[in-house]
Amino acid sequence: ECLFFFGFIILVNMICAILNTLILNPMFLAIGFVLPAFETFKALQVSDNKSRRMSLLMYWAVFALFFVFEDYVERLCCMLGIFYFVLKVLFVVWLQAPQFNGAEVIFEKIMKPYMGAHEDWVDAKLEVAKEMSLVVGEKVGAKTVVVASMAREAMTTISSKVSALQEMQKDKSEEKPAPKDKKEE
Repeated sequence: ECLFFFGFIILVNMICAILNTLILNPMFLAIGFVLPAFETFKALQVSDNKSRRMSLLMYWAVFALFFVFEDYVERLCCMLGIFYFVLKVLFVVWLQAPQFNGAEVIFEKIMKPYMGAHEDWVDAKLEVAKEMSLVVGEKVGAKTVVVASMAREAMTTISSKVSALQEMQKDKSEEKPAPKDKKEE
């Protein structure tokens, strides 16, 4: 019975993985990224559609926040045995659907009050992160130049050594006397 139970659990996990890979993840990408990106493109083409642009901006802000915490939410849902990938698709549909206005609800009820109250603190932290990323970028860039220079020197050295070896082999092959015919002996 125990072996049957574990076999059943493995089978369910395999089916869930297949459903996620073949159906739910492509659906999430289409609904979560492609459709809103196209809608955003269309909204930006029309100058008098301010309300649509605002709702799309709210969607992208909420979606970005979701994306930041997605890994943690996924782990929590998996520990609880909840079908995370189904919930993720349903959540993105809820965010976009005009009858629910989920993105606006989350933006107005959670993001706006919290971010408004902490805007100065977030701006300060982002400025520090920006400065740190510039310093790290400069260091990485400088090291990359050094490594690239060393790699170029190594390739030049290897190339010259290979050329020298080829020349030596060519010279040796030219020095060897032609083999004698056996008939002459």
